[in-house]
Amino acid sequence: MSKEPVIETERLILRPLTLDDAEACFSWNSDERVTKYMSYSTITDISQTIDWIKSTFTDESEWTWAFVLKE
Repeated sequence: MSKEPVIETERLILRPLTLDDAEACFSWNSDERVTKYMSYSTITDISQTIDWIKSTFTDESEWTWAFVLKE
């Protein structure tokens, strides 16, 4: 069971990450322009993204959100 609530506005849904988000997450965490501002290195393989998402399921020290436009 997820520790994060789902928050919904008129145009946006904030929800916990799922493994279904791996491809979308890989698109930005494999981009050096993005990861130069992050606390981790550029991801080079989608399996690393999947491992990262799985790690968020048990990490109770922070919340990890997916931002989804309703359109």
